Amino acid sequence: MKKIRLDRYLSEAGLGSRKEVKKLVKQKRVAVNGKIINNPSKHVDPEKDKIFLDDLPVEYKKHHYYMFNKPSGYITAKEDKNYPTVMEFFEDNPFYNKLFPVGRLDIDTEGLLLITDDGQLGHRISHPKWEVEKEYYAVVKGNISNTDTDKYKKEGLKFKNFKTKPFNIKVLSSSTEKSEITITVKEGKYHIV
Repeated sequence: MKKIRLDRYLSEAGLGSRKEVKKLVKQKRVAVNGKIINNPSKHVDPEKDKIFLDDLPVEYKKHHYYMFNKPSGYITAKEDKNYPTVMEFFEDNPFYNKLFPVGRLDIDTEGLLLITDDGQLGHRISHPKWEVEKEYYAVVKGNISNTDTDKYKKEGLKFKNFKTKPFNIKVLSSSTEKSEITITVKEGKYHIV
C-alpha cells in the first residue's frame, strides 16, 4: 500500500474529521514509530508504521462494514423526505457521510442489511449481473402448493411492467390459513418478494 497523509490515516481510523485530527496532531498527542509528530501532512505507511494516540494504538481501516438487522418501519435508503431511513441508526458513526446500505428491503420488511463505505463490494453484491442470491422468509395467506413453486422455478413471475427471472420457493409449512416459505432470488427488483 502506498503512503498516505497522517491526518487521512487518523480520520479513516475513525478519530474524527480531517480538521479534528489535525488538532490532535498539533496538540502533540500522536506518535509515529515512537516519535511524537506535530505535522498532520506527514506521510505514513498504513502497513508498516505504528501509529499511537495518547499511547494507544490506532488501527487503520480503508473500508468499514456493519451487519444491520433492519427493523420494520424504515426504508433502505441513504435519505428520504417522507420516511425514516436505516441510516438514522448510523448518524453518530464517524464514517456516516461515506456509509450506504447495500441492497434493498421494503419499509415493512425486516432483515439483514450490509452497511458499508466499500463501493466495489456494494456493486458486486447488488448489481444483477453478478446474480448474488438473496433469501427471504415470508408468511403468506393461504396454502402454497408444489404446483405454485414449480411454476416460479421455471417461469418467474409476471407483473404489469416487468417479468422476474425464475426463482426458488421452499415451503416450510402450509395450511389453509397461512404458509411459511423461503424465497431465493438473484435480482433485486422493487416489490419482487
